[in-house]
Amino acid sequence: MTCPRCAADPQPEGYGDPRRCAFPEGVFVADNWACASMDVVRSREDDGESIANRHDQRLVTLILPSGAFLVLGIYKHRGRTEAAVVIDEAVVRPLTLADVDDFAARGPQTIG
Repeated sequence: MTCPRCAADPQPEGYGDPRRCAFPEGVFVADNWACASMDVVRSREDDGESIANRHDQRLVTLILPSGAFLVLGIYKHRGRTEAAVVIDEAVVRPLTLADVDDFAARGPQTIG
């Protein structure tokens, strides 16, 4: 299964490989490639803060519309997101497709 965004565009332009959705069951999985829903989040990366850059990996924090932190582990700029967790007070959980849909509709909160 794939998210509706990946289903609508299974072969991203400019990439040789088909998408591997990050939300096959609605919850983030690390074995993904150019997921269209993760592209929605990653396109707003500049609205967040880059916590660390090491070699080809980045750790980025955004704030979801709910006010919770979204922490992304990103490899290069190509298309794989290695980690995506939501931190809301004392709860740490994987990013869900519902979180991405809310993010797409309302955008990130401003950090600072």
